[in-house]
Amino acid sequence: MIGRVINTEGEAWDDLGDIIPQGYYPALVDSSDKLKKLPVNKRLRSGIRVIDSMLPIGLGQSVVLLSGTGIGTSTLLSMIIHNNDADINVIGIIGDRERVVWDFLKRNLKKEDFSRSVVVVATSQEPAKNQLRAAYMCTAIAEYFRDQGKNVMLIIDSMTRVAYAQREIDMTNGKMPIERGYTSSVLEMLPKLMARSGNTKDGSITAIYTSLYGIDDLDNPIVDKFYSMLDSRIVLSRRLANKNHYPAIDLFKSFSKNSKQLNGEQIQKAGERIKELITLYNNYEKTIDSGYYSAEQSDELKSAIKLHEKIEEFLTQEETEFSYFNETIEKLSEISGIEIPRKEYEE
Repeated sequence: MIGRVINTEGEAWDDLGDIIPQGYYPALVDSSDKLKKLPVNKRLRSGIRVIDSMLPIGLGQSVVLLSGTGIGTSTLLSMIIHNNDADINVIGIIGDRERVVWDFLKRNLKKEDFSRSVVVVATSQEPAKNQLRAAYMCTAIAEYFRDQGKNVMLIIDSMTRVAYAQREIDMTNGKMPIERGYTSSVLEMLPKLMARSGNTKDGSITAIYTSLYGIDDLDNPIVDKFYSMLDSRIVLSRRLANKNHYPAIDLFKSFSKNSKQLNGEQIQKAGERIKELITLYNNYEKTIDSGYYSAEQSDELKSAIKLHEKIEEFLTQEETEFSYFNETIEKLSEISGIEIPRKEYEE
């Protein structure tokens, strides 16, 4: 199955020939007993500077990627798939048009990505039951590899469309929505499905679930479920994308619950220092751009202006660029002016 693209029947979606099943794993199971889950205390390296330094992802952690359309979601996912140091990628592409799926597979994923990945596809043309089944299939496949002792990166794009599929099935069966157009089954299904990621004594499932909702849609029940259930969120900003700042990650709306456990004290301080400098620069950006900036401004503002270009270079990254973790942290230390001992980033 590794290296293949399959549909929700376990059949080939690519042109590489038939798939012969070697065994079966249940798609519908109770989430693992929380008492058997181990804590998140070891980082998964993404090869992306802004994530590894300021929004670290731990093995077994669950992350929601909140994004609008056309601001770099597919590109960021492809970077994570290509660069992460997990053993296996399990990727679900759910509810998108067939052409868009093929574009992602052919343009964004490389041959070496497929060599350690399984891709499950359910397009927007398929019935809602197939789109829902795809999410469960991805999770079951991830659980299979986890139970084989692997560290698995599970990516489901998008969980919003999975929720739509569950709602469509429910309403077809006569169930009425109870909250913002969503049925009770949707609000029950999401937490149960997402709870199946995490660490066990055998292996781990690190999960990234994408959502098409914006960060300001705080009263949306789906976003609320993500916030209450998941460890972290990465929020993409249209404002940054319009400035050609990629990945367009908004550091001030993004959050990593496990950052203090995963980052050392000095790495944490350096990240906060970078955010302070960004905030100061943004507060005076119009004044600086208009030319009214005075050399008599505070030393802090002078530092923010002087370091602005270096900070931008640090936070942005080309799609094909990989950043080694030690180089990322050394650069963070250099820009922030905070000394970071090697014991915090050398394993």
